Amino acid sequence: MGLPEYLFPVSQRALVRVRPAETANAYNAAVLDYGEAADRVEFAGRFEQETTDQPEGKDGRNMFTQRWLLFSNYTDIRENDRLEWAEHPNGATIYELDGPPEFVNDQDALHHLETYWRKIAG
Repeated sequence: MGLPEYLFPVSQRALVRVRPAETANAYNAAVLDYGEAADRVEFAGRFEQETTDQPEGKDGRNMFTQRWLLFSNYTDIRENDRLEWAEHPNGATIYELDGPPEFVNDQDALHHLETYWRKIAG
Protein backbone atom coordinates (compact mmCIF):
# COMPACT_ATOMS: atom_id res chain seq x y z
CA MET A 1 0.00 0.00 0.00
CA GLY A 2 2.20 2.84 1.22
CA LEU A 3 1.76 6.58 1.38
CA PRO A 4 0.05 8.25 -1.60
CA GLU A 5 2.37 10.28 -3.82
CA TYR A 6 0.36 13.49 -3.42
CA LEU A 7 1.66 13.67 0.18
CA PHE A 8 5.20 14.16 -1.15
CA PRO A 9 5.94 17.81 -2.05
CA VAL A 10 7.50 18.24 -5.49
CA SER A 11 10.77 19.49 -3.95
CA GLN A 12 11.00 16.27 -1.92
CA ARG A 13 10.50 13.83 -4.79
CA ALA A 14 14.20 13.86 -5.58
CA LEU A 15 15.78 13.01 -2.24
CA VAL A 16 18.97 10.96 -2.53
CA ARG A 17 20.01 8.20 -0.14
CA VAL A 18 23.82 8.05 0.04
CA ARG A 19 25.32 4.75 1.18
CA PRO A 20 29.06 5.14 1.80
CA ALA A 21 31.71 2.95 0.27
CA GLU A 22 33.90 1.37 2.92
CA THR A 23 37.67 1.39 2.58
CA ALA A 24 40.58 0.90 4.99
CA ASN A 25 43.12 3.53 6.02
CA ALA A 26 46.85 3.00 6.63
CA TYR A 27 46.07 1.47 10.03
CA ASN A 28 43.54 -0.94 8.51
CA ALA A 29 40.63 0.87 10.19
CA ALA A 30 37.36 1.24 8.29
CA VAL A 31 36.80 4.60 6.58
CA LEU A 32 33.41 5.63 5.17
CA ASP A 33 33.56 7.39 1.80
CA TYR A 34 30.50 9.53 0.93
CA GLY A 35 32.09 10.84 -2.27
CA GLU A 36 31.96 9.45 -5.80
CA ALA A 37 32.44 5.84 -4.63
CA ALA A 38 29.22 5.96 -2.55
CA ASP A 39 26.01 4.34 -3.78
CA ARG A 40 23.23 6.89 -4.48
CA VAL A 41 19.51 6.16 -4.94
CA GLU A 42 16.85 8.79 -5.64
CA PHE A 43 13.46 8.44 -3.93
CA ALA A 44 10.46 10.49 -2.78
CA GLY A 45 9.57 11.39 0.78
CA ARG A 46 8.06 13.99 3.07
CA PHE A 47 10.18 15.91 5.59
CA GLU A 48 8.73 17.54 8.69
CA GLN A 49 10.92 19.55 11.04
CA GLU A 50 10.78 18.19 14.59
CA THR A 51 13.21 20.33 16.60
CA THR A 52 15.69 23.18 16.31
CA ASP A 53 18.44 23.81 18.85
CA GLN A 54 21.41 26.15 19.13
CA PRO A 55 23.72 24.74 21.82
CA GLU A 56 27.12 26.28 22.45
CA GLY A 57 29.86 24.01 21.17
CA LYS A 58 32.83 22.91 23.29
CA ASP A 59 35.13 25.27 21.42
CA GLY A 60 32.84 28.26 22.09
CA ARG A 61 31.19 28.36 18.68
CA ASN A 62 27.44 28.29 18.31
CA MET A 63 26.08 25.28 16.48
CA PHE A 64 22.69 25.08 14.83
CA THR A 65 21.05 21.65 15.00
CA GLN A 66 17.81 20.57 13.35
CA ARG A 67 16.03 17.23 13.65
CA TRP A 68 13.70 16.18 10.85
CA LEU A 69 11.23 13.31 10.48
CA LEU A 70 11.05 11.70 7.06
CA PHE A 71 8.06 9.66 5.86
CA SER A 72 8.69 7.51 2.78
CA ASN A 73 7.70 4.38 0.92
CA TYR A 74 11.41 3.78 0.28
CA THR A 75 12.62 1.28 2.89
CA ASP A 76 16.32 0.65 2.19
CA ILE A 77 17.83 2.95 4.84
CA ARG A 78 20.78 1.73 6.93
CA GLU A 79 22.83 2.96 9.87
CA ASN A 80 25.57 4.96 8.10
CA ASP A 81 23.44 6.32 5.25
CA ARG A 82 23.13 10.03 4.62
CA LEU A 83 20.48 11.98 2.79
CA GLU A 84 20.99 14.73 0.20
CA TRP A 85 18.17 17.18 -0.50
CA ALA A 86 19.24 19.25 -3.52
CA GLU A 87 16.01 21.26 -3.78
CA HIS A 88 15.81 22.41 -0.15
CA PRO A 89 14.37 25.97 -0.04
CA ASN A 90 17.62 27.27 1.52
CA GLY A 91 19.90 25.38 -0.87
CA ALA A 92 21.30 21.86 -1.03
CA THR A 93 21.53 20.16 2.38
CA ILE A 94 22.93 16.94 3.80
CA TYR A 95 21.46 14.97 6.70
CA GLU A 96 22.75 12.16 8.92
CA LEU A 97 20.52 9.38 10.21
CA ASP A 98 19.55 10.04 13.84
CA GLY A 99 18.29 6.74 15.26
CA PRO A 100 17.08 3.49 13.76
CA PRO A 101 14.52 3.38 10.93
CA GLU A 102 10.97 2.71 12.10
CA PHE A 103 8.85 0.44 9.93
CA VAL A 104 5.14 1.30 10.15
CA ASN A 105 2.69 -1.51 9.47
CA ASP A 106 -0.91 -1.33 8.26
CA GLN A 107 -2.58 -4.43 9.70
CA ASP A 108 -0.13 -7.20 8.74
CA ALA A 109 1.83 -5.51 5.94
CA LEU A 110 4.52 -2.84 5.76
CA HIS A 111 2.93 0.55 5.07
CA HIS A 112 5.84 3.02 5.08
CA LEU A 113 9.14 3.93 6.75
CA GLU A 114 9.75 6.74 9.23
CA THR A 115 13.30 7.92 9.93
CA TYR A 116 14.76 10.78 11.94
CA TRP A 117 17.55 12.83 10.38
CA ARG A 118 19.85 15.46 11.80
CA LYS A 119 21.15 18.54 10.03
CA ILE A 120 24.01 20.33 11.75
CA ALA A 121 25.53 23.62 10.69
CA GLY A 122 28.04 25.81 12.48
